[in-house]
Amino acid sequence: MTTSIREIIKQRRTIRNFNNEVISLDTIIEMLRDATWAPNHKLREPWRFVLFHGDGKEKLRDILLQSSDNIPSKKIEKFTQAQANIVVIMPENTDPLKQEEDLSAVAALIQNFLLLAWENKIGVLWKTGKLIHNSSFQQSVGVGENEKIVGILMVGKFDNVPEAQPREDIVEKITIID
Repeated sequence: MTTSIREIIKQRRTIRNFNNEVISLDTIIEMLRDATWAPNHKLREPWRFVLFHGDGKEKLRDILLQSSDNIPSKKIEKFTQAQANIVVIMPENTDPLKQEEDLSAVAALIQNFLLLAWENKIGVLWKTGKLIHNSSFQQSVGVGENEKIVGILMVGKFDNVPEAQPREDIVEKITIID
């Protein structure tokens, strides 16, 4: 029985605790490949990725330890608990319209990835915050001069699904002009 996209959207949760079940590199690449069908203006495909998987998680641990933000060891362990970490990078554009379009496209790609992961019983935590703006971290993962990190996707299998948080009724946020 196939799960509808509607069901996947409503069931998906942010996963913060991962188990040790291995996810193949091929599975992650396949989900990224499918996620690229996100809408993007003029087909600029404004994304690229740095993927830490397998032994690469130790490299990520080293990069985090060398970061100048003095990241707490508990937070570093959270990153390495995931089976993979994907740094999502986009080009910066001096044209504000193109920058906005590209950021929107990358966000759509990330949402596609989250839904594809959930369909495969894989959890994801989309991290932003100070780390993605840390110049030492950016340099260590290979972010170019005219690029920025949109987020880090922590990817892994999980045992427990968090409860759904209530959403405000969308009718409260709609202005209807009839």
